[in-house]
Amino acid sequence: MDVMDKKTDSCHSTLKWHLQTLACITFMIVCICGLFVSVPLVLYILFCTRYYPLVLLYYAWVWYDHDSSDSLRRRSQRVRNSAFWRYFSDYFPVRLVKTAELDPTMSYMFCSFPHGMLALGTFISFGTNATKVDEAFPNHKCYTATLAYHFKLFYIRELIHALGICPASPKAISNILSKPKTLTVIAVGGASEAFYSRPGQYTIFLKQRKGFVKLALKHGTPLVPVICFGEQNIYSQVDFPEGSRFRRFQEFIRKKTTVAPIIAYGSGPLPYRREMIVVVGKPLPMEKILNPTQEQIDDLHQKFITELTALFEEKKKLYLANHENIHLIIK
Repeated sequence: MDVMDKKTDSCHSTLKWHLQTLACITFMIVCICGLFVSVPLVLYILFCTRYYPLVLLYYAWVWYDHDSSDSLRRRSQRVRNSAFWRYFSDYFPVRLVKTAELDPTMSYMFCSFPHGMLALGTFISFGTNATKVDEAFPNHKCYTATLAYHFKLFYIRELIHALGICPASPKAISNILSKPKTLTVIAVGGASEAFYSRPGQYTIFLKQRKGFVKLALKHGTPLVPVICFGEQNIYSQVDFPEGSRFRRFQEFIRKKTTVAPIIAYGSGPLPYRREMIVVVGKPLPMEKILNPTQEQIDDLHQKFITELTALFEEKKKLYLANHENIHLIIK
């Protein structure tokens, strides 16, 4: 009987492993590759098939529905709770850690670092319910910001709307901050951090990123530092030194398209199976200032840097190997 139980457990483990891998492959093809093939696919359907009326109808709807700033009404709990996201999360796996309670009557802005290659730790933890974020913060609804470019892509815009993802624009973010009991999640460093994403290194872009602080002050929304330990470990990349010809080309493409053209590798094209722990810190006290001065913005920005650094130094001892040699580098 014990032998049969062990065989059954082994079969279940193998099946889960394959389902996790399948979920990761599907995500990479549908979502990541979709960012690059969406436009060619639309052109192919328009000019090379008889189904072009469907594309024309779809983009007529996109034009009519062009204002993507109001994502609250599109959020689907069924889509967020899909078993697909749980298998994708377990591929790494991803774990969410809450360190403080939130006021159930207030809204908050979660500022997540680092972005890494794809910000997968942030996306899985807050863009889906795979890590049970809706249970961790039961009084709040979670909305994650991403590039506005994604809302112009065939089929991808409908998926991210259903996940409660909004454009990373002041208008869209302000719209959510004005609502009660919401969590707005922003990867502040953006795609620029992808160039510095390497295993064991935590380099983030924050010194000149102050727009999120201004928005928080105008709405009186407390800022919450969030760190994803392990985000840097799921991919490696081919190094091109700063100032080199190819690095300048990468920066040019990133500025034009907001997508960082990096030659990355993990388990082949898939990310490595390495754990990510997303740690949510405690909120910074906030007062509402409709027209904050630059001095007030700078002061809160510095306080946020101090809190973020303290959270990293405290929690790295629990979640990073060789933590004595790893520090948060802020550019």
